[in-house]
Amino acid sequence: MQRSLILDNVPETVPRPRHLDALRAPARRSGAGVVVGVLDTGVRRSHEQFVGDDVVALAFDECGRATAIARDDGFDGDGHGTMVCALIAGRTLGVAPGARLVVARVTGDARAVHARAVEAALEALAVGTFGRAGGALGVDVLNVSLGWPGFWAGDDARLAEGFARLTRETQTLVVASIGEADVSSGGGGAARLHSPGAYACVVGVGACGDDGAPALWSASGQVAEQGGIDKPDLLAPGVDVTSAFWLDDRSRMIASGTSYASALASGAAALCLALDPGLRGDAAALRARLEGLAPGRGALDLALL
Repeated sequence: MQRSLILDNVPETVPRPRHLDALRAPARRSGAGVVVGVLDTGVRRSHEQFVGDDVVALAFDECGRATAIARDDGFDGDGHGTMVCALIAGRTLGVAPGARLVVARVTGDARAVHARAVEAALEALAVGTFGRAGGALGVDVLNVSLGWPGFWAGDDARLAEGFARLTRETQTLVVASIGEADVSSGGGGAARLHSPGAYACVVGVGACGDDGAPALWSASGQVAEQGGIDKPDLLAPGVDVTSAFWLDDRSRMIASGTSYASALASGAAALCLALDPGLRGDAAALRARLEGLAPGRGALDLALL
């Protein structure tokens, strides 16, 4: 979804964002102690929604080569990643403020996803290349608010195994957007399920309105390539969501899409971990806890925490 509105220099006195009310998120909440990985377009780390050095970042090119990103590099020429990161862990916009973010830029121009970049980022996460003094930076939840329609011939088998390996070997829970129809021009269109949200090992998230009803453009259906499983696995707010934007350190944007629903679901998973650290190291148990907050594959309800 590309419907958007940029808001510049928004004061911090603005009311609590609607998406937190729609989620029934507790007023006092924290993701402290939880690490959330993000595969996206990057992040503007200097934005006021982020604090200090709580954001680690690398960029992966189309060949899978990694480049470290300096703290003062804006690192997001698109804005999508900054929006996603703020919804996960932003100081006032995020579901799990205080969670640490590990961001991998895996896209080129026009938000094009590079398969080799995704593979390299998954490998780096799996083996702890994202480092910190004193040991590897373990990622508890990985958010992927990017995707590709259907299955890439020749690439999806490797990518699906990469996500499955990350879950299996590190017990990282992967959460991803499920995709949507292109209705940016006001027209309709079939909503085709996207990978990796369509993978069985991934929690695929669809978008709903504030009332919990699925957005008409949010993809849903069965995934033949994954044994006919039903997707999405749950819904989260994704209509006219307000988040941080990359233009400057105070900019915000209002936009719609399953990307933002996925980010909110990843923030909810981080909250689950913060409240119950015993879930760490058990991706299946964390997934069950998260999906239990969305009975019947419906909308997330954080009042059930």
